[in-house]
This record gives sequence, structure tokens and C-alpha cells, in this order.
Amino acid sequence: MDTIARARETNIPTELTNFPDAAALWPRLSRRANPDHLTRFGIPDLAFRLACQEKRERKNGGDTNMRARATIWRGVAERCAPGTGEVTTATEEALRQWMPGTEKQSMTVRIRCSSCGKSMRVVRDSRFSSCRKCRGASRRSEAVARVFNRTGELPESWKLCRRCNSPFESRKKNSRYCSQRCQKRAYRDGGQNQRSIPPAVREQGILGVATH
Repeated sequence: MDTIARARETNIPTELTNFPDAAALWPRLSRRANPDHLTRFGIPDLAFRLACQEKRERKNGGDTNMRARATIWRGVAERCAPGTGEVTTATEEALRQWMPGTEKQSMTVRIRCSSCGKSMRVVRDSRFSSCRKCRGASRRSEAVARVFNRTGELPESWKLCRRCNSPFESRKKNSRYCSQRCQKRAYRDGGQNQRSIPPAVREQGILGVATH
């Protein structure tokens, strides 16, 4: 079925029938917008902007810019919506709602934190593999490690991990490991790789403190 036939089935205005995304996006736009605003200036504005965008795409080699088209559709929908008609800055998730075929795909995925193992949501292709809490703890550990390297002293309630030598804030007097990961690895190794921190080292500092 061609674009014009689909447009007739979904009652798309004739000004929009030549645009390939209209069949999928017009129903969403018509539900969002005020019918009077849409008829008076929304449809002509949308047709003009989409035509300009297609002209830009042909000039730039013919590649379809889905994000730019989605911005146009969303902008017209916001301006024609009941209320103030203000157009706020769109998030990537909001723009995906105006990209045919991608509106049902979430921008985030659920993974497990590489440090604590808790479930968390991150943006697709995120460079982070650990949660905010663990990243904050890692930054604090790095700062304490730098001070320890200079002074050989740890802040109150801080210890050195018996496996990786990373400084960590201990909430229990008998804590020996900075994380469950180190604890599991030490248990798996049978305690062979546990490091002993002699008093002389505590006084002089450790130049190679490892941090996560």
C-alpha cells in the first residue's frame, strides 16, 4: 500500500500525504494537538518544515535525519497542544516517541552493578558499569589513596583492603575487604592472595594503592 493510500485510510491532510512518516505520526499528532490550532497553523507549518528538512537531506547526500524530523513533529505537536504552547527542550526518550518504529524501544536497559551487583538502569551504550553509589565510593577511595600516599595515614574508620590494598570506609570493626567482589575473590583463592599491611608501611604510605 503506497503512502497516499495509507493517508486516505487514516484521514491525513492532503498537505502531508507525500511525507513517508505521516501515516504513523499523524494519529499521534492529532490526539495531542488542539484541532483548531492544528487546522489554522499547525498543518501548514508542519508541511513547510518537513519540506525544508527533506531539501536539506537531499543537499547533504540524501541520508534521512530521523532525529531532525522527530524534532519537527514534536515541536508542532507541542505548539498546537492545549495550554501555553511552549516547546520545552526534548530529551532523547521524548524524541524517540516521534520516530516511527522506535517509540516502543526503551532508551535504557537494566544491568547489574559491576561493584555491588545490584540491579540498575542505564542509558543504552552507557560507559558506566557501576551504580552512582559505587562510583561515588570509588572517587572517595581514590582521594583517600592520594592522601595516604603522601602522609601514610588513613582517616578515621578507613582501612586498607586485605586483597587489593584499596582504602575503604569500614562500618564494621572486623571488615577486611573493600567490596563483596574482593571478599569473594579472597574466599575463592583460599586466602593465598590476602595482603598483610605491616606497621612500617602504614607509616610511610603505599605508592601503588589500587583503586576500582
